[in-house]
Amino acid sequence: EVAPPPPAMASRTEEVKILQENFRSVVQELEARTSELDEARAEIVRLKELSGQLTKKLDAVSKSYKTLEKEQTRAREAASRRGEAAAQTAPDPLLAEARDAAARAEAA
Repeated sequence: EVAPPPPAMASRTEEVKILQENFRSVVQELEARTSELDEARAEIVRLKELSGQLTKKLDAVSKSYKTLEKEQTRAREAASRRGEAAAQTAPDPLLAEARDAAARAEAA
C-alpha cells in the first residue's frame, strides 16, 4: 500500500502544476505575439514595396509634367512669334490712309 505524500510535498506538487500552467500560458501568449509580429513585418515589407512603386510612378508623372510644361512654353513662344510676325506684315492703317490720300492728291 502506498502512503499519501506528506502535506508539504502535496502543496509543492500543486505549486509545480500551477507554475507549469503559467509557463504554458506565457508560451502561448509569446507564440501569439510572435505571430502578430511576423504579420506586421510582412505588412511592412508590402508597404515598402508599394511605396517604392508609388515613388516610381510619381517620378514618371513629375517628369511628364515637366516635359509638358516645356512644350507648353515653346508653343506659347511660337504663337507669340507668329503673332508678332503677323502684326509686322499687316499694313499700318494710318500709313495706308496716307498713301491713299497721296495717290488721290496726285491724281487730282
